[in-house]
Amino acid sequence: MQHTQQESEQIKNARNETLSLIEWVNKLYKDFLPKDVEAMAYLQKRGYTEERAKVWDLGYAPGQWKTVTTPIINSGKRELAIKCGLIATSSKEGKDHDYDFYRNRITIPIHDENGIIVGFAGRFVPTGNSDEDSKHPKYLNPCDSLVYKKNKVWYGLWRAKKAINDAGRSSADI
Repeated sequence: MQHTQQESEQIKNARNETLSLIEWVNKLYKDFLPKDVEAMAYLQKRGYTEERAKVWDLGYAPGQWKTVTTPIINSGKRELAIKCGLIATSSKEGKDHDYDFYRNRITIPIHDENGIIVGFAGRFVPTGNSDEDSKHPKYLNPCDSLVYKKNKVWYGLWRAKKAINDAGRSSADI
């Protein structure tokens, strides 16, 4: 599919804007993690220290409905956030209701082969109420977007390539 130069520039700008938004939200999630006792306790139970969570760039999406939605909408990036799966929307009585897609979840950034964050997986943090917990999927994955295509991203590939390069070997064959 051929694009004009103007269309290509618009796609490049939209991609960069999307990546900037995802990176900004990742910083928020990373800031929330050490402040949430339940999320940290869950990770510690699974063998993760705060330092290990930092190495893996883990974060936490609080359980409130509009933690990232409100600031995103206030910044004028609602449509962009919906397209890349950070905000979900539902229609009730003819009116759209926006809310955080990831709520009460450990956020696991998904990087492209160059180490750029293109989306998040989210692991539900159990509350201890099995009836309530069973209403939520254990994992949420990102939707396909301008920057994330499920069939094009291999989780951890960028780390493997970096390790190979750091060891003085070529990653051209991966």
